[in-house]
Amino acid sequence: SSPRPCRSHCLLTIHRRHRHPPHRTRMPLLPLSLLSPLLGPLVGSFLLTFITWRMLFISIAVLAILCWLGLLRWMPESIGIRRNDDSIIAPRPLQIAAICRGYADLLRHKRFMSGCIAMGLMGLPLMAWIALSPLLLMHNLGLSKLHYALWQLPIFGAIIAGNITLNFIAERFKIERLLLISSFPVFFGLIFSLIITLMFDNIFLLVFGMAIYAFGFGICNATLYRITLFSCSQGLGSISAMLGMISVGIFSLGGSLLEIVGAGDNLTNYIIAVAIPSGFAPFLIINLLRNKKNNSLIAESGDL
Repeated sequence: SSPRPCRSHCLLTIHRRHRHPPHRTRMPLLPLSLLSPLLGPLVGSFLLTFITWRMLFISIAVLAILCWLGLLRWMPESIGIRRNDDSIIAPRPLQIAAICRGYADLLRHKRFMSGCIAMGLMGLPLMAWIALSPLLLMHNLGLSKLHYALWQLPIFGAIIAGNITLNFIAERFKIERLLLISSFPVFFGLIFSLIITLMFDNIFLLVFGMAIYAFGFGICNATLYRITLFSCSQGLGSISAMLGMISVGIFSLGGSLLEIVGAGDNLTNYIIAVAIPSGFAPFLIINLLRNKKNNSLIAESGDL
């Protein structure tokens, strides 16, 4: 999933008609993208009752190859083709040195790095839940595969609700205000989960708090992504690629560290381990929003 932000931005840029805002272009794709994380645990748990996990991985690999072949066959070329606005992207030689310099400039850009790290830290609780919930629910609590899948519904359902809410309120607020408003349920949900789990150590209360967090994350993730995307003047392709690499790097490194500190041992360890690093995200968001002049470029570029 590491190239997803860069890939999705490129695909939407190629196919959308420039007279329509980007969020309207995404509406037909919204049901598929939102239902996939909800149906994934359910379908996976159902299939594991009939096939082994090795066969499941092989099936996923075969489907991925078929998708790649489909893109290779039907994905239109973008270089040298006249687009809807009558512009043509001329072919250019690959310049590795220039690409490396561009990435180095992004790594030195404080506002951009603040947004990237904030995205990683805010998404870490969700990524850790996806990675550790089988251990927490099935191994430690002794739940069945079906019950494990059902406990995913409140969290991923809340993400879907957040995405749908974003689609309706995106045009009613300035993007900076929308980010601040949506950050409230993110951090409230994490703080609530931390306090209530320390007091009662109950899976229902933990999932309830995580659902609040997931609802806010469903709204603020796209908002934070877009603010970060326009936080500097580099090419959007390079920015999107670097943003994806840093976010996934934080997920990978954070997941490994959480496993080392025993976040999968019990519910209390999990919520403490994910709440502490997420607590640094508000300071990074403040630094990202500090320069109001650069944020005005986002409004000029289009809606969410």
